[in-house]
Amino acid sequence: MKLAVSACLLGQRVRYDGGHKLFPFLKNGWGGLVEFVSLCPETQAGLPTPREPVELFKIESANPHVTALRALGLKTGDDYTDQLSAWAKASLPTFDDSELLGFVLKSGSPSCGTNIRVNTPKTDTCGDNDELLRGSGLFVQALKEHLPHLPVTDELTLGRRTGREHFLARAFILRRWRKVARSGDVASCPLELSLQLEPFIRAVAPELAWRLTALASATSRGSPTSRASALAGCNELVLELLERMRIHEGALDSLVTCLDAEELSLVEASARFHDG
Repeated sequence: MKLAVSACLLGQRVRYDGGHKLFPFLKNGWGGLVEFVSLCPETQAGLPTPREPVELFKIESANPHVTALRALGLKTGDDYTDQLSAWAKASLPTFDDSELLGFVLKSGSPSCGTNIRVNTPKTDTCGDNDELLRGSGLFVQALKEHLPHLPVTDELTLGRRTGREHFLARAFILRRWRKVARSGDVASCPLELSLQLEPFIRAVAPELAWRLTALASATSRGSPTSRASALAGCNELVLELLERMRIHEGALDSLVTCLDAEELSLVEASARFHDG
């Protein structure tokens, strides 16, 4: 299993202050079971280490209905948005890897954070912000546009057992689908997907299980049209399932009977870390 991870969470000294934010669980819990691909959007975009801290700001445009988030240096006011965005746009195609199953990113980062504070304009002499805004970092915004199906989480979420289980469940579904899709037999995709995941799909989204059964039945009839649409139909169904799982609690409990030995090892490692 391969995951992309913020370099600072792996102990690399790439943060603005020259430090790191090592998250021990990654190596102590999943080390040896997961291949980590490290990334740091800010250093890889060419910013030095150390560097001035950067935060996101909501900048009003001439059009009152249009706003933009900009990454500004807190000391100089320099705008790093274009530099960071250009790197994200250029680099994301390199993550079109059939083995990559998700991202573990640094919370609070103006590049990698998934729910970070956005500074807003001052509106009165008391210096109060006009509203409290939350947003995603620049890299995360680009990532979700380019690879919307990939699970994305941060170290705060993985610090909770339920957070780890939810992330793993989505990654396992994506992993299983990719194995089926790479089998080369397009006509068998619906049936194979049904054999591997039907109990889980019925537990999470029963109506999707009915759609999968209908797709398998249509494909088995062997018409060129049904065969041609088999892969697309399964892909659409899996993406919808992944979207449903964003809010589904206890997904891993429903999935456990479908897991293979490698996946079970990750689940067990997560439980041991949680239990101390």
